[in-house]
Amino acid sequence: MGVPSRLGDRLVGHTYQLVGVQSGKNLSATASGDSALSIADTPETLTDTKKQAWKFTQIDQSDTERPGLKAYVITNTDCKVLVAKDGTNAFSDESVEDAKSDPAARWIFDTSDGATYQLLNASAKQNINVDAFDPKAGAAASDEEDGDLTDKILVEGSVNTEKAGEYTLTYSVTDSEGASYTVKRVVTVREKSEPIEPSKPIEPSKPIEPTELTKPTEPTTR
Repeated sequence: MGVPSRLGDRLVGHTYQLVGVQSGKNLSATASGDSALSIADTPETLTDTKKQAWKFTQIDQSDTERPGLKAYVITNTDCKVLVAKDGTNAFSDESVEDAKSDPAARWIFDTSDGATYQLLNASAKQNINVDAFDPKAGAAASDEEDGDLTDKILVEGSVNTEKAGEYTLTYSVTDSEGASYTVKRVVTVREKSEPIEPSKPIEPSKPIEPTELTKPTEPTTR
């Protein structure tokens, strides 16, 4: 996730949005697939704003092998602790103080350029994993009276891009007169293809043993 370069020094006591460098979207406490997180556009409602707000509590690293390392406990506005669990992300009810000693709740700030950061989990040894599937990508709605209604589209259901199967999403939109329209969409996630192992090289055939030369016959004398 991309964050301001000053973030590492001024996190404590403040609330932040975390913005993906590639997607340009915000990290949201909205479940998607197996992950408790997803990415979302800039919020337009107070509810969405709260889902995209994160608080950081610094963990004292002075007694560790790397005292200069910046590590934090991350919580959402409901005071739930963000943890890495079973290869993805989840929220824990543990207290912030308990989370400080929980490796699954310890997030390390890592940067290579001082401008953007990666959030690496101390236990899982992986960055924040966000299901980047956007169910609203390409969806549009409009009518003659209200015009563009795309931003009012609601989506029910989710897609786990890490698990093969069929997922049904239900899209609905309601205009200013209360007329609604619903459509279903089936998304198919296929198994990731296994890398093809290179075939074993053909063993060279055994070289032919040279035949033994026979001694020339001695000429006969007359």
